[in-house]
Amino acid sequence: MPGYNTQNPPYSIFPGDTQALWNVESPTTGQKSQQTCVTGPYGSRLGAGFEVAFSANPGAFTIDVQEADTDSDGDYVNVTSAGAGTSLVLTDLNANFVGRIDLDPSGYKGKFLRLIMTQQPANPVTVTAKASARS
Repeated sequence: MPGYNTQNPPYSIFPGDTQALWNVESPTTGQKSQQTCVTGPYGSRLGAGFEVAFSANPGAFTIDVQEADTDSDGDYVNVTSAGAGTSLVLTDLNANFVGRIDLDPSGYKGKFLRLIMTQQPANPVTVTAKASARS
């Protein structure tokens, strides 16, 4: 699946849905994933989770979560951790090279979410990333 696209309207996920953001890809530094709309009924915010799985040990890497109210590439900004003012970043994996970031509905304000590879993996691996929504 390609990175950020201009599909109008973009994909939407609802509680229980999952969408592939990267699908067995090798994103480089600065590459953006597919975006997804996570706005619930009547504009309510949904919880969102991201599962990122590497094909092998990626070595050092960094993935940021980004949000936007308008689905335009230039409107996305990094989601920051509550109160800390720092970007919400995925850097840690389990023994199977899988990591997860979960967002509470109060932890972000944008209608659209995506991932951005801010430091590509040091090792030549592929990555599969999925977004899921929950109420």
